[in-house]
Amino acid sequence: MKRLLLVLTLCFYSFFANAQYTERLQQHIGNNSNKVVPVCIYFNSAKSIDQIAFEIEALSLSVEERQRYLLKSLLKEQKAQNEVLNYLDNASVHYESFFAVNAIVAKVLPEQLEEISALSNINFIDLSVGVVQFDKPILSNQTNAQKTTGVTAEPGLLAINAPEMWKLGYTGRGRKVYVYDTGVWAEHPAFESRFMGKHVPLDQAWYGHFADKPNGHLGSHGTHVLGTVGGLDTLTKDTIGAAFGSYWMACDLINGGTAAGLPDQAYLIAAFEWALNPDGDTTTTDDIPDVINNSWRWLDNTDTTECFGFIPQLMSTIEAAGIANVFSGGNTGPNNNGVRSPQRINTTDINTFTVGSVNGNLPFPHPISSFSTRGPTQCPGSGSLSLFPEVVAPGQNVRSAWGVDGYNTISGTSMASPHVSGALLLLKEAFPNLTGAQLLQALYTTAIDMGVQGEDNVYGRGLIDVYAAYQHLALTHSPTDPMNVAWDIALTMNEDVAEYTCDSLYPFNAVVTNLGDSGISSIIVELYWNGFIMNGFPWPVQTPSLMTKGGTFSLDNVLIDFPLFAGKYDLTLKVRTGKPEVDFVNNQRHISFRKQEIKSLPFTEDFESGLKPEKWRIENPDFNITWDSSAVDGWIGNLNSMYLNSADYTPLQNQKDGLITTEISLPDNINLNLAFDVAYQSIGASGLRQDSLQVWISADCGNNFTKIWEKAGTDLQTTATNGFNFEPSGKGEWRREYIDLTPYRSSTLQIKFQSVNRKGNNMYLDNISVFKGVVDPLSVTESEGFEYAVFPNPADSKVNIETMLKNGFTLRIISIDGREILFHKSEESTTSLSVEDLEAG
Repeated sequence: MKRLLLVLTLCFYSFFANAQYTERLQQHIGNNSNKVVPVCIYFNSAKSIDQIAFEIEALSLSVEERQRYLLKSLLKEQKAQNEVLNYLDNASVHYESFFAVNAIVAKVLPEQLEEISALSNINFIDLSVGVVQFDKPILSNQTNAQKTTGVTAEPGLLAINAPEMWKLGYTGRGRKVYVYDTGVWAEHPAFESRFMGKHVPLDQAWYGHFADKPNGHLGSHGTHVLGTVGGLDTLTKDTIGAAFGSYWMACDLINGGTAAGLPDQAYLIAAFEWALNPDGDTTTTDDIPDVINNSWRWLDNTDTTECFGFIPQLMSTIEAAGIANVFSGGNTGPNNNGVRSPQRINTTDINTFTVGSVNGNLPFPHPISSFSTRGPTQCPGSGSLSLFPEVVAPGQNVRSAWGVDGYNTISGTSMASPHVSGALLLLKEAFPNLTGAQLLQALYTTAIDMGVQGEDNVYGRGLIDVYAAYQHLALTHSPTDPMNVAWDIALTMNEDVAEYTCDSLYPFNAVVTNLGDSGISSIIVELYWNGFIMNGFPWPVQTPSLMTKGGTFSLDNVLIDFPLFAGKYDLTLKVRTGKPEVDFVNNQRHISFRKQEIKSLPFTEDFESGLKPEKWRIENPDFNITWDSSAVDGWIGNLNSMYLNSADYTPLQNQKDGLITTEISLPDNINLNLAFDVAYQSIGASGLRQDSLQVWISADCGNNFTKIWEKAGTDLQTTATNGFNFEPSGKGEWRREYIDLTPYRSSTLQIKFQSVNRKGNNMYLDNISVFKGVVDPLSVTESEGFEYAVFPNPADSKVNIETMLKNGFTLRIISIDGREILFHKSEESTTSLSVEDLEAG
């Protein structure tokens, strides 16, 4: 009946009065005439996701086959968007096209929307609304030191019976979880070694919205969640996670800010769609995660709005891919007047599998946590479909990872759902050929009944028992034997190469280890450079030392040192046996770095074309506000600069952000200089809110820097006026600074401009030049009463002069020794002169 309701609702949408507009879209347009409208355009599909899923089940496809079949089918249905896509491209409208749901999210004008609605294959058009937010955890303010007494289990792991799976040898080996959360501190020792980004290119392991590198600067919520899924510090044996042999991938889509700062609907879809094909290759499936852990909710009303439409379609797509999709139930407690979306979606017993919280620290029967959201769900349905949550797990006073290397005890259903995700990874290792839905069904069926007899709106089916689920599945499916693995080789490789290197060679130091029980006499080696396989690869390598389990083989004498030229490198080394291995992730290693270019003098940068990666890099340790480009007002010929917004930095913690040059080769001159323009406005006389600008140099490829210059507060300010959100209005509010670099002659340096935040004001930096002699190649002199620009500077054949003098001007060019070498009178405010006959310099 639920599936039928979905179809009927979509048909109903298409019969709203204004062509294919939903009622809320029509209302929005009526209240916001002549304004850009955010819309989601849904298309008619020859086959719905339910029909595709039915076909997959009828064909009895394996997990890998069903994933390929699903992607092929969805991409075929996406072709229905072609006419609208052509329109949007021709109209230069920004949009996002999706295949996970057959839809386009765009922002259009009302008249464009009218034209779009007349195009073919459109089912209906809705208002694109809604943002995502996690339920804030409850902090207990407990401090926890690492355990150092061997492998033990946290109370919550004991409560779900995880140690019984460990005794059998299951740790989640070779399986993958996708933590859809606030990001993760990837360097935490509890899981640092098992980040997928060590094995595949970063964009296949990290879906970054707020940052392009994995981090937890939005908070340690995602770090805590991942710790419970699979955390184990291998040095201290501090065991905080259920599946501590599993790999992980993550996104940072969920933050704890206000609704205005949260990602919108398009990003919600995109982060799920990414999970269906992280490597962008529809023929591969080993990149797809086994479990997605979701500790967030749709920021919406407690109503039935999202019971139909794209959210249940999206959830059904994830299920059809064989992925287990787990959600925290919410922290609104017993007085909650309804369940949030997508947790309230209930197309099947286990679709959008939602978890409530119990206190696993107290003896069984573990009481329900006071904050755990109760049902029923608002979405229509009867029997089990109306009850909420599906199951419960320990979520109260749970100790897990926090920060870059610490631990913390907090509470929330966000702490309960990762217990379920970890349990699923253990089951997936035991039954790799079963889908996420089958594994979820086993946890649901075997849950320990709690509270009133039978399934209810407090505990759902009850407390999960992963060992009971394993025994239940073993009645009809043969589990793998984790203690008897025929084939598994693992690759380790030197990974200490700096992200930015000055070396001319990359020396491979790779070792292959036989972790399986079968002897191996040869392997295939593949080396990929920036995504393309290197000439001469793959090749078979005879490996007599790998014949027995535990044997190793060094590839040092097989792989040549890789020559490096200036530019970015993505290197992936793969080894394989050609056998069905239990873990294909550990067969490859990936590194990314940039070989820095060496620039000669003069080194100049005016930032008119933005920040060039071959010349600059940004150092942003806290992944927060950092150097960015900005338009420049009131300065003829100078349109852009770099700036840093210290005033919006929160909290005030002396955060440092660096703008670092590539290598610059200094000659053996007696006069070497660094020059730059700076603009800054001090905030009043406060001694606290005085930002600093520093200049540092490094002579060892950026490994160590020495400070050579600094100004702060009123010493740094270039205009005496006071005010917030400073923007220089003209050349007069800038100052040019000079630093003598002669002591560093005959050196190769990197220069770092570093800001130190004290929540003061905007800081601007422009026209940087490193030069020999006394002529600054980016200096523009200003005369009393008017401004002018000279460009290009230096000039080869022509030089252009722009002034603010409407009645013309007289120009004299004077050489460094004081000789007049050119006289010119212009009747206009601008002129262009040939200088190719003049002496160089």
